[in-house]
Amino acid sequence: MGNAPTLEYSGLDRKEGLFKRLAGKVPLPIWFIVPVEAILLFLLVVPSLMSIWLSLVSWQPTFGIGILDAKFVGLKNYIDLFTEGRFLWAFLRTFIITIVCVGSQFLIGLGLALLLYRPMPFRKLFSLILILPMMFPPLVVGNNFFMLFFAEGPINAIISGILGRPFRFDWLTNPTWAIFPVMLAEIWQWYPLMFLIMMAGLRGLPPNQLRAAEVLGASAWQTFWRIKIPQMVPIILIAFVIRMMEVLKLFDLVYIMTKGGPGTKTETISMYMFKIGLKDYRISYISAGAWIVLIVSVFLFVRLLKPILYKVEKFEEKIEEAK
Repeated sequence: MGNAPTLEYSGLDRKEGLFKRLAGKVPLPIWFIVPVEAILLFLLVVPSLMSIWLSLVSWQPTFGIGILDAKFVGLKNYIDLFTEGRFLWAFLRTFIITIVCVGSQFLIGLGLALLLYRPMPFRKLFSLILILPMMFPPLVVGNNFFMLFFAEGPINAIISGILGRPFRFDWLTNPTWAIFPVMLAEIWQWYPLMFLIMMAGLRGLPPNQLRAAEVLGASAWQTFWRIKIPQMVPIILIAFVIRMMEVLKLFDLVYIMTKGGPGTKTETISMYMFKIGLKDYRISYISAGAWIVLIVSVFLFVRLLKPILYKVEKFEEKIEEAK
């Protein structure tokens, strides 16, 4: 009986020693990172599993039942989405907006970067002015462009002055033209990001190659197409992916300027899901829509990043061979 406490404490001592040995082998930063990573993983996995389940059942808050008790319908929500014209048009419209906006931002950003990456007077001041638009909140940008393009706004006043006669056009309520002010607002707000990325890419070009091209008599146009652009392809692709991910989620400018109208003529995929999910409470329906958009987006981004991934694989192979 007298030895029992000794055995108990020796067991505790063994556990304590094991913990100390484990703590000594695991770096201290890991002990701080693991709990945070576990929480982030939980916040990613659990909502994703819930969303997958919701896309396979028929459920909305007004049913008065839990999501686990909802009726399983399989792929019905996905089939309904692919046969609904409104969803398909919102999907197509979003991709058209993405291509136009990102392409325009790239051309503007690259053009400005080519003008300003060389030393010139007041370059820092010009660069600062050019990046100001992306400092404004989307609420401010959307409201400003709404004021510019509404029927009594400055745009119509400027056109009236040019034409020499009164000109009144309802830009934001016209089914054909309403989308253009939204795209202009998106382009204006985020071309500075493209400008900064392109500027960084140009600054990172190897100067030896540029000097060699200049010595060999290459024109500025030849240097641009044969040296600068090929060297910047990875940076350009990454810039496209970053901006496309954001424009595909375009919601705030549309909501502020047109609310998806007139009718559904400016409705993006995010605006569509907002109306169907948060106004009509069709949660299962938009869960399926969200997964469709995610799968298509991931496929598109992987295709865009394939040249970069290929270069990374080749680089890793060279490292392995060197070892």
